[in-house]
Amino acid sequence: MALEYDPLAMGFPSQPTAEEAVSILEGRARCLEDVLLELEPEIVRFAQARSGLEWVGPAAVQFSWSADELTAVLRGAASALDEGLTSARGAASSIAVGAEHE
Repeated sequence: MALEYDPLAMGFPSQPTAEEAVSILEGRARCLEDVLLELEPEIVRFAQARSGLEWVGPAAVQFSWSADELTAVLRGAASALDEGLTSARGAASSIAVGAEHE
């Protein structure tokens, strides 16, 4: 089943301005950053447990790999949001400079 993207349902106006896009990206970046900060102690605990004797056996190895994969995905998403935010800020600055010169 194909899902259709509805920008209004996602909180986007039909034609967001650069400033609105920056605001949306900043909000999403903050949310992702909060998630990463909450997960960080658990990620450290998993790494420590995996290197010690707390976790043993194939299930522990599989679980630690899953945690590593989740961490990699979250960090990748955070990086993509940072890049998008930087790009949107640059676009907003360009639009603002262009508007001043008109």
